[in-house]
Amino acid sequence: MLEENPEKVFEKFKREFQPFVGKTYEKIAQEFVKKLDLSFKLERVGRWWHKGEEVDVVAYNRHNVALFEVKWRDLKLKDVRRILRELERKAELLPLKGTYTFGVIARSIEDKEELREEGILAFDLRDIIR
Repeated sequence: MLEENPEKVFEKFKREFQPFVGKTYEKIAQEFVKKLDLSFKLERVGRWWHKGEEVDVVAYNRHNVALFEVKWRDLKLKDVRRILRELERKAELLPLKGTYTFGVIARSIEDKEELREEGILAFDLRDIIR
C-alpha cells in the first residue's frame, strides 16, 4: 500500500507537486494580468488552446492582444527569448486581430529590467506578491 511506504509517498509527491504548483501559478497569473495596466482596457482574460497549441494567458480587446507564457521556474534571459519566439509563432495561430504584446510570468526572471526596456512584459513572483 502507498501509505505504508514513505519512499513511495515521497516519490508521488515529487512527481505531482510541480505540475500542481504550475497550474495554480497559471491561475494566479491570470488574476495578476487582470489587474495590470496594459495600456488598454481588457475585455477578456483567459487561456487559449487549439490542436495541441496553448497560450497560458491571453488578455485582449478589439484592438490589442497581450500573450503570456507562465512558468513556475527560474528563467535565464536565453530561456525568456526562446519562450518569446514561441509566443510570436503561436500568435499567428490565434484568431485575434490587433496589436500584439508578449510577456512572461515566472517564478524569477534574470535581467527582467532589460526585457522591460525592450517592451517585453516580464513579471515574476516578486511582482505578483507586491
